[in-house]
Amino acid sequence: MQSTFQRLFAELDPVQLEEALTSIFDAKVVGSIRQIGSEGIAIDGKCQRGRLKFEETKGTPCHLLSAFCQQSGIVLGQIAIENKEAELTIAPALIDQIDWEGRVLTGDAIFCQRNLCQQVVKAGGDYLFIVKGNQAKLQTDLEMVFEPDTKTSRWWRTGAELLEMREAKTVDKGHGRIEIREIRASTELAEYSDWPYLAQVFEIRRSWVEKGQLKTELQLGITRLPKEIADVKALLEFKRGHWGIENKLHWVKDVGFGEDASLIHKVSGPHVMAALRNTALNLLRKAGYNKISSRLRFISGHPEHTLALLGLNA
Repeated sequence: MQSTFQRLFAELDPVQLEEALTSIFDAKVVGSIRQIGSEGIAIDGKCQRGRLKFEETKGTPCHLLSAFCQQSGIVLGQIAIENKEAELTIAPALIDQIDWEGRVLTGDAIFCQRNLCQQVVKAGGDYLFIVKGNQAKLQTDLEMVFEPDTKTSRWWRTGAELLEMREAKTVDKGHGRIEIREIRASTELAEYSDWPYLAQVFEIRRSWVEKGQLKTELQLGITRLPKEIADVKALLEFKRGHWGIENKLHWVKDVGFGEDASLIHKVSGPHVMAALRNTALNLLRKAGYNKISSRLRFISGHPEHTLALLGLNA
């Protein structure tokens, strides 16, 4: 039976299969309209580590770029790429597969690119990205906005006017530690920056105690969302929600589905299996299950429940 499936998967077109399966879970209700900024769509890449030893055979790429809905936990798209450095090359094709009305593209600093921002806005969506050294001028501009109120920080203004600034703070307790997140956001740079469709900039400071030592992390970011739609708390939620692609998708596929341990490596087999894992995860999320590993164990002993997930009667 296993060899039969392997031969079948080798003959399938993984791209067509991927598009057909993901479209089922992103079907839009006719006549419905998503509100601006109602969903965050995170993009990030993941490598199937079990495939690395076979890369010299020039088989199917083991690196995949995925789009993941922060709110529903549904995988909306996935594209295979040759290596991690090619994520930016393939990102426009992934973005092009998604309906962006009312949605916000979120990503790490590598995806903070003018062309991606323009593409998603023209498609009806918005963006929220972290800014680092790969956009040196933009990073410098943001640092000037959020540094202490000095003449340098008012380089684009005259006089001693105060900057428009909004703040919020959250305190989370869990896993034996307290974590504090402080965010400041401003619209000041929107009038002066040539970054496409820029509406707000923000600074997030995260603090926590680890092994008796105070740790801090500072991140700068940009978004096209206006303050009337997304206040500082909403920006912080989109930023935090982005990492759901790591702990609700990548981690679950490794631990629950054993993706990293898979040695399937011939022809389209790895990509097809990745698409099927996404489909299984999407079915469970859509049914309201959040504890994926325990549910998989239950279903393995009660296969009739798989039919219920598919909308079929046992």
